Amino acid sequence: MMRSVAIIGATGEIGSTCVGRLLRHNWNVIAIGRRADGLAELGMRFGAEATRFQGHVVDYSEPEAADAQLQAVAADVSVLGGLIMAVGQSGSAWPDLDLERWAHTMTVNAASFLITLKAFESALSAAEGSVVTISSVAAREGYHKLDYAASKAAVEAMSRSAAILMAPKKIRVNCIAPGPVEGRAISSWSSQRRAGMLDRTARGCFAVGEDIAGVAEFLLSDVSRHMTGAVLVVDGGLSCRIGI
Repeated sequence: MMRSVAIIGATGEIGSTCVGRLLRHNWNVIAIGRRADGLAELGMRFGAEATRFQGHVVDYSEPEAADAQLQAVAADVSVLGGLIMAVGQSGSAWPDLDLERWAHTMTVNAASFLITLKAFESALSAAEGSVVTISSVAAREGYHKLDYAASKAAVEAMSRSAAILMAPKKIRVNCIAPGPVEGRAISSWSSQRRAGMLDRTARGCFAVGEDIAGVAEFLLSDVSRHMTGAVLVVDGGLSCRIGI
């Protein structure tokens, strides 16, 4: 039986890699992103595999509209084997951070968890499905963007609590906390910052999208069927180097 997965934040670095990997491994993919052009480009990228690809526009910065859009998508999905929540707002540096930007980051990164899980809860339960959320090592380390760090800490806390709440419905909930991932998110880093982070990373390199997507696929699979409420750090040893 072919399995279906919904991927939130599907046009981002991690989300788009998850789309490609799961399409190659015979999943039906419901890709949800903010931009129609980005979703169209993503669908065209996979050729024949795109017959198992659906793109839907949802903008989480407007939570009431996002809720309505997700409910419309979920109405056509009776059974959902997996849900990957990779949506992410990068946050603001301290001089630019105010209440409006704080609220925006928390809405996109954290409130999206509630809206999405509510929308797909019934379909996930019908399949005894698996939810994978994407946090960040910024949730547990000092980070220069308070709103981003707080929102990702919220994702981890919600993932653990949702694992308890969803267990009676046979839904598993686990979280991945990546370190830096090559791509748009770190393309603006200075050479000094990049070198400093690489020096702290035990493996001496940053992750690529496939490193995270592979762990996400593992958490969706039956191999991890006894795992729920876990947070898996995938950072190449970045967070274990302090004091060494």
